[in-house]
Amino acid sequence: MNLESLIGLVKIFPNSKLYSDVLVNVFRDYPEYALVGLDEHELGEVLTSIKGRDDAIDFQSHLTIDLAAGSGNLKKLAYYVADKYLSVKKTIGKKIDERTDYYNDWTATCVGCNEEVNALINQSDKSDAFTPERVLYAERMDYIFPSIQAEDGKTQFQLKCVNCGNSNFDFYQYGETIIFRERIKSEDGRIIEGELKEQRRKAIVNEIFASTSAQVRRTIPSRTYTITESKIVEALFKYYRGVREGENPNGPIDYGEAYRALEWLKRQNALVKEFDLDDLTAKILEEEIGKSETLKLPTAVIKMRPKSLESIFRKGIRSVYQIQTYEGEIIDLQDLYGIRFVLPSEEACRTLFGKMQKDSEMEVINFKDFFSNPKHNGYEGINAHIRWKGILYSFQLRTHSSDRLAETDPRQKHSVVVNEQIELIKPNSPIQVRRVFGTILGLQKSPLYSS
Repeated sequence: MNLESLIGLVKIFPNSKLYSDVLVNVFRDYPEYALVGLDEHELGEVLTSIKGRDDAIDFQSHLTIDLAAGSGNLKKLAYYVADKYLSVKKTIGKKIDERTDYYNDWTATCVGCNEEVNALINQSDKSDAFTPERVLYAERMDYIFPSIQAEDGKTQFQLKCVNCGNSNFDFYQYGETIIFRERIKSEDGRIIEGELKEQRRKAIVNEIFASTSAQVRRTIPSRTYTITESKIVEALFKYYRGVREGENPNGPIDYGEAYRALEWLKRQNALVKEFDLDDLTAKILEEEIGKSETLKLPTAVIKMRPKSLESIFRKGIRSVYQIQTYEGEIIDLQDLYGIRFVLPSEEACRTLFGKMQKDSEMEVINFKDFFSNPKHNGYEGINAHIRWKGILYSFQLRTHSSDRLAETDPRQKHSVVVNEQIELIKPNSPIQVRRVFGTILGLQKSPLYSS
């Protein structure tokens, strides 16, 4: 490690001189050759001293402000791209367009094994609102929610780790998501609102239930539409309680909620096989949802997040020590802010990125096409770094299916990728330097704090 590498590390930060000065000053006072000889007690005294330094405190306060400011810029970038290239009305600072929904992204991390459960939660709700209809990309719903209890007319779901069975989780918000949906229109192209919209949603749900029933009856002639509908709604109700009005198991169907549940299944935020349906009905329902032209995927799911301290920490250490990935690459800390567009198809991803490359207000610094050349773990998408209004962003384009794989494939999901990075970092960097760098950042705990 050298001082030049530290200065280069923070060149992307706003107020980069402030950050570089602090890093240089701290590591001049505690150079690497001196740190590596310290025992645990001696290192603890150094870390305590750094925590009390005015320049380190200033570093942390400015970093907190810069990361928080990124959220507003990310939202402006999301609307700039969506408005210009996806025909989405720009509504910054005004009433949200009726085609959009805003969510906070929350993660529940198991304290036993670091396995994660991710959820989209309405901005008015909090982290205790982890329920099946909000959980992203569930694969073992019965494991994640083993206990379902009704209390005061509302269902209580107990969260459980699918990996180790632990019920203790740390909750944190890590970003925001905007979902753009195509407005439901009449045959003459007029936008349908209010009661007519609900009637149209009911018609779409009934259409899928009817086509599923017709296919099932070819094998089981006695299975009427009413029986098939009842079985599907009963299966959905186990986890999506809103499909029955008032969450009453004997109540009438809430077709608006049933429509949302089917859209959730089409995007594979949950899988049909997770529900208590016989194999034949489950297979046919999945096929009918997939091929339905009236039940549409969202126009775009846009996920935005500033880099976490832990991510800055990992990438910073990898950059300073030039630690290669399994593909033989050296990943520098190139950005503080990330945005991802999830679109219905690979063609849509390529079309959008092609337009961005020609945008005079947007500079594509670099990109990699992982659709054409997937990563060693099977990851597919387009990853780029772009500069917009003077700020560098990490930009990803994925399809709904590649996004699901990136979150659930054992080779690709975030916790596995992070563990791979940790395995590469630990033997190639001194723990004492890692602890000092993390303390400067204000990182309270990290898997990299152990040898």
